Amino acid sequence: MLLLSAPSQDEASRGRLLHQVLRGLRGKKVTADPIDVSNAQPGDRWPQLDRCSDSECQAELCQKSELRQLFSLRIVRDGDDYQVSGQIYDAAMADFASAVETTCVSCDGDQLAARLVTLTGELVHKAHMRKTGLLEITSMPPGATVRLNGMRLGQTPLTVTTFAGEHRIEVVKPGFVRYQLDVVVEPGRGAAHDANLVIEPGVPQSGDQPQPRRASVGQGEAFGQAVLASQP
Repeated sequence: MLLLSAPSQDEASRGRLLHQVLRGLRGKKVTADPIDVSNAQPGDRWPQLDRCSDSECQAELCQKSELRQLFSLRIVRDGDDYQVSGQIYDAAMADFASAVETTCVSCDGDQLAARLVTLTGELVHKAHMRKTGLLEITSMPPGATVRLNGMRLGQTPLTVTTFAGEHRIEVVKPGFVRYQLDVVVEPGRGAAHDANLVIEPGVPQSGDQPQPRRASVGQGEAFGQAVLASQP
């Protein structure tokens, strides 16, 4: 899915911008369904991008619509210039695959379209180049829900491949205090963590809990590179 947010110009002009971007994507062997969210209102299925640029919001959009990736292109006019930014959110990795920003100085419509095509190509290239690693999360007790950067991934014990870098993890289980931490996944290696959940005050214990499998990640094990997929 490709979302475009552009200044309040006529719909035909925005349509031409989308057409040029889609042509550029096809040249990269990537297809996407375009949505113009320039005039989106609160409560619409697809929101304005200035209201949905963080990982949590984009994760929610992907989950609701069962998307593999979400392209976002936002254009903001600043006098005679345009501030152009783009992101690719990868739902399988629960993180942004790439992000690019640029300024189009004193651009007309054709120059702006060309700049958008270039920016989109950079987004795709950077997404292809992202390194990955393995992330393994266990908990005591097991069976807790894991959210990675706002994306719900499953229950502990859980092993996933994600982009290398820093990630925010939440481990949640009814009757226990929410567990949060930041972890760093090393390229081609990974990270592992045990979440020792604390019972919420006033919640009765129901006997001994089983011990979870210890998280372990082999050092030096390679997991390959992220591959940008086309529309599912």
